[in-house]
Amino acid sequence: MSSHQQALPAETNSVAGKLFAILSSFATDRSVMRLTDISHRSGLPLSTVHRVCGELERWGGLEKRTDGSWCIGDRLWEVGILAERYAALREAAAPFLGDLHAQTRQNVTLAVLDDLRVRYVDVIRGSQSPSVEVRPGGTLPVHATSAGKLLLAHAPREDQRAVAEQGLARYTPYTITAPGQLLRELCLVRRGEVAYSREELQLGTASVAAPVRGTGGEVIAALTVAFRVMRGGEKFELLVRRHAEALSEQLA
Repeated sequence: MSSHQQALPAETNSVAGKLFAILSSFATDRSVMRLTDISHRSGLPLSTVHRVCGELERWGGLEKRTDGSWCIGDRLWEVGILAERYAALREAAAPFLGDLHAQTRQNVTLAVLDDLRVRYVDVIRGSQSPSVEVRPGGTLPVHATSAGKLLLAHAPREDQRAVAEQGLARYTPYTITAPGQLLRELCLVRRGEVAYSREELQLGTASVAAPVRGTGGEVIAALTVAFRVMRGGEKFELLVRRHAEALSEQLA
């Protein structure tokens, strides 16, 4: 090895280590990347990245797009949502999500709070909804989503402060970026039992979330409907509340 070359971390020396390093390089803010980006983020040589990505593509774990960039493939999403941690919740919620989708024709999601991010356990896309880049198993920031604000409003105060103090990224001119403003809104959400996001993550898109409660009455998930901002949210709020309450009754 020449003096200017750097040894790879021990955990990337094995085949599995290289595989995990490549998959771990993908994130919500880096869901589509070129091979050079994957190489940089994973710390692996470009030739290794090219070979392993090709193998993952053949299995369905990665997908190569027409412009030469790469993204997570459907096979990996399918495996991920089978995780035992959320399987029971996803199965119990499925008929309620299906009925809510049938009544709204909008994007309908079930989400949980996971490491101060919103993790989407299930997603049903609507024919009349705006396009939102979220898949089952994916995550989005809590402060810019209705599900995130609802779940964070019912989380411990230290979690709320941690999110507020870690830096609130701006996604649109309407994103809440001031910690004090976020904490005040969380108080309102907790009292009102519903949360909205109005063009805070994506322009032209709004969403409303209602709480799903577990056996002890604690909030364990959020049921949401996403819709275009020109459509009134009151009707969707009523429907998402009803379905979240019905699901909570079944889980109790």
